[in-house]
Amino acid sequence: MSHADRILMGPGPGNPYPQVIKAFGRPVLGHLDPDFIALLDDTNERLREVFRTSNPLTFPVS
Repeated sequence: MSHADRILMGPGPGNPYPQVIKAFGRPVLGHLDPDFIALLDDTNERLREVFRTSNPLTFPVS
């Protein structure tokens, strides 16, 4: 099924970038995958810099 491209001008959802649509087609990393753990470790390290803390329990939550 195809449809014409439209520009969505409402508050959301909006038009995702093509890179985002492509990323949705990639396999999902599990929370125990070594690549995910490395990414999370890097994110935690950067968050400690942003928040100026040395607390080892700094981690992203949503």
